[in-house]
Amino acid sequence: MFEDREEAGRVLACLLKKMDIDTKNAIILALPRGGVPVAYETKKALNIPMDVVISKKIGAPYNPEYAIGAMSEWDDVEINVYEEYDRDYIEQQRKEIKKKIEEYIQKYRQGRKLPSIQGKEVILVDDGIATGLTMLSVINSLKKKKPKRVIVAVPVAPPEVVEKFEKIVEIVVVEKPDFFMAIGSFYEDFHQLTDEEVIEYLNA
Repeated sequence: MFEDREEAGRVLACLLKKMDIDTKNAIILALPRGGVPVAYETKKALNIPMDVVISKKIGAPYNPEYAIGAMSEWDDVEINVYEEYDRDYIEQQRKEIKKKIEEYIQKYRQGRKLPSIQGKEVILVDDGIATGLTMLSVINSLKKKKPKRVIVAVPVAPPEVVEKFEKIVEIVVVEKPDFFMAIGSFYEDFHQLTDEEVIEYLNA
């Protein structure tokens, strides 16, 4: 168990340091909000620029907290193939989520676009992976931008998800517990970050 996201980031950075990463041609992209403190610690340890990339989950019509998919800031949508869904509902969600994503881009990046990642080594960081849908939507978008390399780096993820990701990207994970309930159960402090906290990390 990690004390908090900062500690998880420091442990994760130790694993990343063992990899052959061209730090002068790399960028860390954090998934907010939870991935930002983790990414901040890796940024400090590896001396790599950090930014945020936005992806929002698509909730089920009968339970908005249950993710049936996710959408990246480049409009790429990842849907759980095991779920039945109504195409009109998905399209409606796309429009609503696009507005939310634009709000977050304005809030966290003052509306600016991400720097070009063509030819760069991209390290995607979050505080953990559960279903992986949010991360997958970002990966699918990033690959179209022709990066040199994509590395997913998280403190915790279930083995079956790690196995799925290993087929499409490099992935670095600190803990791969067989019994996985929720990301928060692996942190002593897993409080919901405020926008102000996220912005503070980004400006540090």
